[in-house]
Amino acid sequence: MLPSFFASSKILLHYPEPQAAYPIDIAKFALQTKQDDHMEMARGALGLDQ
Repeated sequence: MLPSFFASSKILLHYPEPQAAYPIDIAKFALQTKQDDHMEMARGALGLDQ
């Protein structure tokens, strides 16, 4: 259960936005590192599993 100050806060309206950007952040990181395990994790986060 959330504390009462969250119940009326507008922060809950914005919560899905960072969550939706998570796969993009993983993909950017994977492209920077070019490591196979990071690329595999990024593919999974983006729904591109083989």
